[in-house]
Amino acid sequence: MAQGDERVKAFDAKLIEVERERLKLVADRLALDRERFADRKDKQKKRRLDSTGISIIVSTVLALITLFYNSKQQRLLEEETARHAFQLKAAEIVMSTDSPESTRNKAEVLQKLFPQELDREFSAKVKIPPHECPQLDGAAEAKEALIKLLAEHPSQRDQIIRDWSAVFTDQWAQYLKSSNPCLKTN
Repeated sequence: MAQGDERVKAFDAKLIEVERERLKLVADRLALDRERFADRKDKQKKRRLDSTGISIIVSTVLALITLFYNSKQQRLLEEETARHAFQLKAAEIVMSTDSPESTRNKAEVLQKLFPQELDREFSAKVKIPPHECPQLDGAAEAKEALIKLLAEHPSQRDQIIRDWSAVFTDQWAQYLKSSNPCLKTN
């Protein structure tokens, strides 16, 4: 039996040796797996950092493009607003006259002073409308009577018009003053 015990001990020693080798291989494999996992984790971390960096750069570039575009649009809008305000003011200046001739003259002067700011046809667009005479309205008979009275008493014209204006609140009689172009006779 001594020989059998020795064999068992040798066999057990071999088994322990094999088991140690197997554990060493498992430990090496586990270390290798840890390395691979750490490498994979590092690569994922690097990818995340890269994608974060790229997204920051893209966002910054898009923000700069938007800022540039908006500032350009704002400048164009301000220029257009200023141009329209200038044209409106020029129209106000032209229309603030007493006679059609001075309206035309002001338009021509403004066109010569500001040829880039005003349309080339600015002064040509100013039409001198024919003077419109008032139409008789609901009080036609009374107004006809006034005209007849003025015709019968031309020397008292101003007094008749003053009296008419004092009685009636409408401004119709003002058109009958001697300076009215509707009443000019050629």
